[in-house]
Amino acid sequence: MTELEVGYADRCFRDVRPCGDGMISRGSGTLLRLMLADGIGHGQTAHNAVKLLKQKFNWLCERSQTMAGLAECIKEMHDWMKDRGASNQAAVALIELNVTTGILSALSVGNVKAHLIGHHGVLTIPCLNGMVGGQLPASLPLAVEQLKPWSLLVVHSDGISARAVHPYLERLPMSHTHMAGEAQLLAQKIVERFSKSTDDASCAVVVLSEGGPA
Repeated sequence: MTELEVGYADRCFRDVRPCGDGMISRGSGTLLRLMLADGIGHGQTAHNAVKLLKQKFNWLCERSQTMAGLAECIKEMHDWMKDRGASNQAAVALIELNVTTGILSALSVGNVKAHLIGHHGVLTIPCLNGMVGGQLPASLPLAVEQLKPWSLLVVHSDGISARAVHPYLERLPMSHTHMAGEAQLLAQKIVERFSKSTDDASCAVVVLSEGGPA
């Protein structure tokens, strides 16, 4: 049986609240859905855009027992934001993890990066050019990966230096088991060490480890 733990940390531009980045996650049966969003700009305007996306994310998760696909969710979020003015734009990454099958599906519009870390090294999921609520890509292909039960998923906004964090991710030790709270500690460490001074920064970490029998 695969177990997972989610951690999240952020840092505001010039340490002034509110933060224009945000994360939300929901579990439904064997599925975990996670969204990390980076509102255009920073501060209150960006925070408001992310707040709208969180509302829409919750509504999409609660609308029916069978959750819509990631591409459909992105399109509905895009329409929701477009109806609320040009300031409501964001880079958005949607992640779905099936704990039973170990299948990860991911879709990122804008410069929110997702990295899978395991014994294979670091695999970075491609970002699609565009903005939810702004210019949405015409095609929304999913990235689909089969995970090992001792993998890490790191998702971060462009307030984290991708160039600096990548070598750090490559050096992370892999283990079949992880300590409780490790996801939160890792998210905080990445934000503390690799955030830029010119923008809001955020990082979500999902740790997958081998649990006991189901």
